[in-house]
Amino acid sequence: MAGRDLMSRKCFSEILPRFELSGSACILVAMSQDRKNERAYLALKADIVEGRLRPGQLIIEGELAERYALSKTPVRHALNRLEVEGMVEILPRRGSIVRFFSVRDVQHVYLLRRLLEPEAAALAAKRATPADVERLVELESKAEAARADGDFSPGAAFHVAVAELARVPPLTAIIEGLQTKVQWFLRVQQLNGEPIPLQHPHGPLVDAIAAGDADQARAITESALTRSITVILESMAELSVPSQTPH
Repeated sequence: MAGRDLMSRKCFSEILPRFELSGSACILVAMSQDRKNERAYLALKADIVEGRLRPGQLIIEGELAERYALSKTPVRHALNRLEVEGMVEILPRRGSIVRFFSVRDVQHVYLLRRLLEPEAAALAAKRATPADVERLVELESKAEAARADGDFSPGAAFHVAVAELARVPPLTAIIEGLQTKVQWFLRVQQLNGEPIPLQHPHGPLVDAIAAGDADQARAITESALTRSITVILESMAELSVPSQTPH
């Protein structure tokens, strides 16, 4: 009996590493798939936000898989995520299209921005370091230079950077998603030949954050967002941005 127990323990010690290796291999495979899914998601979202895929356009999974050098599985995963985020519509037995957005969609995004970004700016004023302020100055300089070229991404990066200084990661994630939607709205307007509302300079906000003035940072952000939503809604021609996907 003792000999059998010894043999069992020996076999177990020899087999266990194999299970551990197998488990590690499974984890590596899962991590690899997650990276592919994320790559497809970021690439597809960028294609939509930057206007390479436009509202109403049919999305061909095979073409995207070839372009991204991936299989169709990560592309389908990306489509599902972007459907949840309101940028893609998956139509039964017809495939997927880039979703049209409406005036109401824009209103909803700006409603959330007006609820969240002023408080993020106020927290940033309380928590920003001198190095943080230097980074904001640099980002504002890039945003200012990009405005004349109709490049909206540096301005969005500035707003996300302010949110990061609030030191509340879930808040930053939400604001980053809202900024992506704003870039998308503006890019579609630009491609449709519609007037683009001017982006407001961020210098006064940087000054308020540098001074540690939370109330002023909040007020500046609230005022800028109120002006922005007024201008963008006035500039939108609803007929050129259909409110529903045709079926």
